[in-house]
Order: sequence, then C-alpha cells, then structure tokens
Amino acid sequence: MTSQRIDLYSDNSGSSARRVRWLPTLSIFAVPVAVAAIWGSLQAPEYRSQAKLLFEREEVSEFTGLPENAGDFTSLVRDQNPLLTEIEFLQSRPILEDTINELDLRNEEGTLLASGTLRDNLAVSVVGAADIIEISYTSNDPEIAAQVPNTLAQFYIDGYLERKNSQPREARNILENQLAVAEQRLENSETQLREFRERNNFVNANEYSSFVINAIASLDQDILGTQSRLDELSARINSRVSSLGVTTREAQSIRSLSQDPAVTAVIANLALAENDLAAQRKLHSDSSPIITSIQENIRSLRAQLDTLTLGQNISTRQLSLYADPQQQTSLAELSGEELERQGLQSRMSALQSSRDNYSSRLRDLPRLEQEQSRLEENIASSRGELTNLNQLLQRLVVTERSSVSNASLIEPAATPVSPSGGGMRIYLASGILLGGLLASTYNFWQQQASSRTQGG
Repeated sequence: MTSQRIDLYSDNSGSSARRVRWLPTLSIFAVPVAVAAIWGSLQAPEYRSQAKLLFEREEVSEFTGLPENAGDFTSLVRDQNPLLTEIEFLQSRPILEDTINELDLRNEEGTLLASGTLRDNLAVSVVGAADIIEISYTSNDPEIAAQVPNTLAQFYIDGYLERKNSQPREARNILENQLAVAEQRLENSETQLREFRERNNFVNANEYSSFVINAIASLDQDILGTQSRLDELSARINSRVSSLGVTTREAQSIRSLSQDPAVTAVIANLALAENDLAAQRKLHSDSSPIITSIQENIRSLRAQLDTLTLGQNISTRQLSLYADPQQQTSLAELSGEELERQGLQSRMSALQSSRDNYSSRLRDLPRLEQEQSRLEENIASSRGELTNLNQLLQRLVVTERSSVSNASLIEPAATPVSPSGGGMRIYLASGILLGGLLASTYNFWQQQASSRTQGG
C-alpha cells in the first residue's frame, strides 16, 4: 500500500513538473515574438508597387525585308533565356543613376541616393514562362514606390532604342563607303568597255564578224580588179619599152628633158645638122670642108646637149626620139602608163594591207569576244553589287529611323493605397524563429538537468 502510494505520488509529481516546465518555455517563446511585433509596429510602413515590360518580335522586318529574326532577342550563351541579359541591363548603374537623378531621390542626409541602395529595394524578375519582366520597388513613400519602376522602365526603353539604332547607323556608314567604292568600280568598268569598243571598233560579235567578212570580200574584189588592170598595164608598158628601146625610167627622163626649151632647141638644131650632113655627103667627100664644118657643128650641139642632160644618163639618140611626133606620142603614153601603174601598185599595197588587217581582226575575234564578255561581266557584277548595297542601305535607313521598341510597358506601376505588410511579416517571422530557438534550448537544458537529478 505504501509503495503504491509512493508510485502514485511520483507520477503526479512528474506531471506537475512537466506542467511547471512548460510555463517558462511558453514565456521564453512569447517574449521575442511580442518584442518583434512591437518593434515592427513602431517601424514606418512599407509600400510596394510593380510594373511589367512585354518583349516581342519587331514587325518592322516585314516592311524592310530584313531577316525575320532581326528583332528577336538572342543570347550568346546556349539554352539561356535572353531576357536575363535585359534584367542585368535594367539593373545597371547608368539606368539606376538616371532614375535617381530624374526623381531626385535622396537619403536622410539630403544627398542623392546611391545606386546600390536603390538596387537593394528593387526586384526584377521574369514572369513565369512569358516574355514579361516584372519590376517592383519597395519604399516608405507610396508615390516613390510607383515612380521608380515606371521611370526605370522608360529609361530602359529609351536606352534600348538607342542601342537598337546604333548598329544600323554604324552599318549605314560602312555601307555608304562601300557604295562609293562600288560606284567608282562601275564607272571604271564602263569606261574600260567604252574604250575597248572604240579602240577595236567592236560592239556586237555577230555584227562585227559580218562587217569584217564583208569588208574582206569587198577588198578581195578590189584587189582582183586592181591586179587585172595592173597586169594589163604591165603588158602594154613592156611592149612599148621593147619598141622604143628605152626603159620606163628613161622614157620619163626623156619626157621631162624634152619639156625644157633649151634642150628642145638643141635637139631640133641637132636633127637639122644631122639631116644636112646626110644630104651633103651625097655631094661631097668626107674630107670636104663643108662636111667637116657640119660634123664640127654636130659635135658642138652634142656637147651642149650632154651639158644640159648631165646626170640623166640619157643618150642623144634617145633624146632624138622625141623629135619624131609619133615617137613623142609613144613616149608620153609610156610615161602616163608608168605613172598609172605606180598608182595601181600603191593602191594594191594599201588594199592588201587593209585585207591583212581585217584578216588579223577576224582571227582575233574570239579574243575580242572574251575580252568584251569579261568587261560586261565586270559591269554586271558591279551593277548587281550596287543594287544590293542600295537596297540594304534603304532597309537600314528604315530600321535606323524606326522608333518602335521590342519592349513596351504593358502595366505601369500604380501608387499603392496600403502598406505591403512585408515588414511586419518579416519581424514576426524573425520573432517566432528566435522564440522557438530559445524555448527549444531552455527545454533541452531542463531535460538534461532532470536526467542528472534522477540518476543521482
């Protein structure tokens, strides 16, 4: 009976001890929570507002002819969301500083807020799997909480437009330089083709070939006619030379000398003297003074004629041919025919030279065709390049002047009408965590102390 009473008493004592131990545990837990709640209630209320940016493909490519992905956001890192790059740009120091200066954000000391402080209260994230970025800002001032996301988004859109237009602007400058080079190249190619055609009298290969062939055929006819006339003259001249006993050169010299009055007079006197000598020989012997006188006169006339014909290598007998009217006509015709033959020979040489020239040009026709084709290909290539550069330049100008951004503010931040409550929740959560930690620690040490007491 006593033992049972003692056990019952012991059990009741343990329950009572546990009940007594839970009272300070609850007190230890409640104190940090209460302190955190009181401290949180004493803090200034915080307001939170957010704006949303939508990113979409730029439709201007449909009008400019640029590739369809010209306005898409891409990343250099494989399998990475390109919007992460835009998030970093949104939180970059220049945009934060522009926002601070625009809104004149200052700290408690009255100096402009640091960009790092603004970033600490800023949250930028991608909304789910959509192409939307949410910009939220927490501030004690509800107006500032709404103005910061909106101003930040606007500075980002303006900066994006500048970034988007800077590349086409740089590309346009490069294209304009290439365009000037292409125009100069085209002008040089056209000049080379024009000079080639003028130098070779070459426009169209088929027309040029027909022209050269017809020219050669016409020259062949002229050569045949000239050669026939030349052969006829040569035969007639040879016949006259044989009958007169003088060459064509001598005939021309005789005709030239016979036109000199002094030579003509000596020839006439010489002919009379020779005729007189022949008549006197019939009456007198060669020793007669009359014959001797006539012979002396003939020698004097011949000496005088030799003096007048010095260097012509023409004999007196040959000159005397001109005294005969019939021979005179033959000599004149011989001289004229010789002049005509010389003219025909010159014409024959010119015709043959022209024919050789056209024949050479006909042989060069394949080379000329190849050269013209090369020059025309150069012009076609330069024109094609010029057309492509002009089209691309026009597209770049349209893109550069475009004021359409891939990013648009689809949901501006609104001024919050009530605190976000996030600060109080943080304080309460901190108090609960601290209270739980202290209560657990207290309970653990109490259990350890009880174990040591029972063991003793």
